[in-house]
Amino acid sequence: MPPTKDIDITPDAGRENLGRLAAALRDLGATLRAPGLTEGVVIPLDERTFDRMTTMTFFTGAGPFDVSLRPDGTEGYPDLVRAAVRVEFHGRPVPVAALEDIIRSKNAAGRPKDQATLPELERYAEEQATRAARLAAQAYPEAIDAALGEGTSPGDVAERPGPTLGREPDGERGQRRGPNR
Repeated sequence: MPPTKDIDITPDAGRENLGRLAAALRDLGATLRAPGLTEGVVIPLDERTFDRMTTMTFFTGAGPFDVSLRPDGTEGYPDLVRAAVRVEFHGRPVPVAALEDIIRSKNAAGRPKDQATLPELERYAEEQATRAARLAAQAYPEAIDAALGEGTSPGDVAERPGPTLGREPDGERGQRRGPNR
């Protein structure tokens, strides 16, 4: 996936949390990015800053920083945190929106720049889903065999490495093919 050029956050919209966000933005020297201007606009930053806006973009000492209380196609933080992946950042777990939620939001936004990235994001999501399915097939062959039902042969299931699914000719289940058999 191509690297991003800014950070996008969707914070919990509680007053206390927005106050902490405003303080962090002040610490970063944040100024409001405005269309057509090359320099940011100085605005007061406190928990009330976000009362009238759902999306704000800032210049900071750490680079561009976008705040979206309710990204397109979502219900905001409570919606996104449900499937978020926890990533360690400076020793603390940080929730990061699931790729499927990012794709959903970019689809809903419909902006040309978002539409341009969708094919690559969708391809990456498909690769991740395929990898997860293969790992599951390797780790839990009996459960998958049971879910597929009796009489399922390995050729009936999508191509996968590792354990076979279905009944083997000798009546054993979940045996690996190859020289170690």
